[in-house]
Amino acid sequence: MKLSNCILLSVALALASVGTADAATLYGSTASGGPGELYVLNPSTGGMIQDVGPLNDALNVNYGVTGLAFNPITGLLYGSTANADPATAAKLITVNPLTGLVTVIGDFNDWFWVKSVRRVLATRCPIRTRLRTFPSRFPMLRLDRIYATPSGTIIKAWTDKEAGRYSDHLPVLADIVFEAQGEKSETRKV
Repeated sequence: MKLSNCILLSVALALASVGTADAATLYGSTASGGPGELYVLNPSTGGMIQDVGPLNDALNVNYGVTGLAFNPITGLLYGSTANADPATAAKLITVNPLTGLVTVIGDFNDWFWVKSVRRVLATRCPIRTRLRTFPSRFPMLRLDRIYATPSGTIIKAWTDKEAGRYSDHLPVLADIVFEAQGEKSETRKV
């Protein structure tokens, strides 16, 4: 019994130290004027330690990133994209800090159709939610969505009416199943 408690404590300490090490890493990126690239920087000098690689999504689309933020609790690296390219502009993304792989997780209220992020997302990720989310007190407009690639199936989508007390938009939640080539399906809650 004492040996198993000791092993659990060691694993917990190892996980805690990994989180601390990641939180101490300084990341940088390129944005306008060239392809998006992720770097690990020296916190003391700002000099480049490592070029992690291009900031590309799974479809090999490159993103210029103007802002990065690391969440030490979840281990997620978030980014905001540059506005130079209408196809990738005004997006909230997560970035895999080991590979530079970008996942688009939202946009910044770009609901107009002209040169719209929404139009680009709809062509690349045709599976989407269509729920009324605005205004939160009496939702009439479908302004907020979750998009999925053609390999995704939205099993269930809903809004959280309780969250309407904190925002003028209702958040959209969904259960999505993604089918990977040659692999069994995997369910991810988004």
